[in-house]
Amino acid sequence: MVFRLTFAPGRVALLAAALAALLALAPAASVRAASLPGPGDVLPPLVFQNCPRPEDRAVLGVGDGPTFALADVRAELILFEFFGVYCPVCFEQAPDFNRLVRSLSRDPATAGTVRVLALAAGATPMELDYARGEMKAAYPMCIDPDFSVHKQLGEPKTPFAMLLRPDGTVLWSHLGRIEDPGALLNLIKSKL
Repeated sequence: MVFRLTFAPGRVALLAAALAALLALAPAASVRAASLPGPGDVLPPLVFQNCPRPEDRAVLGVGDGPTFALADVRAELILFEFFGVYCPVCFEQAPDFNRLVRSLSRDPATAGTVRVLALAAGATPMELDYARGEMKAAYPMCIDPDFSVHKQLGEPKTPFAMLLRPDGTVLWSHLGRIEDPGALLNLIKSKL
């Protein structure tokens, strides 16, 4: 049995116009959805759930309240990393990130002026503890349990890193593994 669909000429033109309109809108929508913060952008006011460990809060200088903002971080620059507790690339990158953090803390040009903050998208406190232990993280880590900050930043895949001023100005951003931490260290120094 063979079926044949027939349309009146007016309906074909109407369907073609509707399809063309949908296709014209699709790229714009996908570009907007994929838009991540980049150099020159200013982030919206972000509110972070405070770091669970007192030593992390002390490093950032954010106090013991339940939340903090970027402007509360006592630093000239903030190296911000979004990571996933189930992201293999994030775990592979951790040793390089730890070396970078140690270099920042030892270098007279960056010690005390650059802070590092890692935010675990969608993580629970237990998952954060696990990730911190596995990554041997030498830097403050917080959670974004309801993905609120993640959503405000365009829902980036992980890892996603940015170099920021405390006012939210983005100086650099990178999606994926940081292949050359030495180059990033030099970039950070150049922005001070």
